[in-house]
Amino acid sequence: MIPDILKENAKNGYAGNLTPQGWGVLGNRFTTWMKTVRSWGKDVVMLCHEDIGKDAAGNPDVAPDMPGKMSLKEMHKIFDIIGRIKYNGQQRILDFNPCEGAICCKNAAGWEAMALPDLHAAANCNFLAGLIQDAKKRLGQLSLASAEVARAVSCFQTWLEKKPGLEDFNAGMADMLSLNGAAKKQAGALVMSYAESNGWTYNKEKKTFEPKEA
Repeated sequence: MIPDILKENAKNGYAGNLTPQGWGVLGNRFTTWMKTVRSWGKDVVMLCHEDIGKDAAGNPDVAPDMPGKMSLKEMHKIFDIIGRIKYNGQQRILDFNPCEGAICCKNAAGWEAMALPDLHAAANCNFLAGLIQDAKKRLGQLSLASAEVARAVSCFQTWLEKKPGLEDFNAGMADMLSLNGAAKKQAGALVMSYAESNGWTYNKEKKTFEPKEA
C-alpha cells in the first residue's frame, strides 16, 4: 500500500518515506482493506518480528516490529487478539496478556499464557487453526452475553422512562434483584439514580425504597 500512496500524492511522502498525512491515508486504507477481507468471511493472521525499545522511564518495551507508530495503533484497534512469543528457559511461551514491557498485547479471548507445542509434529499441525476456532467460540459467547445484558438494561430503562411511583418502583425491585452480574450492576445504577432524583432512600432492613424524611 505504501508505494501506491507515495505515487498518488507527493504530499503523502518525502524521500521515499510517508509524511504524517501519508500515514493517515495508510491507516484509513488498511482499515478499509481489513473490513473488506472480513466481509469475505476470512480470518486474518499477521506475523511480525519483535522490536525491543524503551518506554518513557527507560524500561524495556516490547512491540511488533512495524513501520510507524500509527501502524501499531491501527492494528490494536482492528485485531481482537495480539500476542507475543517469549521464552521460559528453552520453552517457547505464547502470551496474549498485556503486561509491563508488553502493553501492546490484547487478550479478548481471555487465554492464559500457553506453552507452544512442537509445531513440526503432525499432531500439532492445526495448532493455530484450533486457537482461531476457540477464540471465535469465546468471543461469540461474550457477544451473546453482552447482548443479554443490553436487553435486560434496556427493559429497565424503558420502565423508568414511564416514571413509576414509589409503590410501583418497589414492586419492580424484585425483577432487578433477580438479575446477575453486569446486568444487575448496570440496572442497579439506573435504579439508584432514579431513586435519588425522586428523593428516595433504600431501607436495607425492609429492602424497599422510601422517602428520605421517613
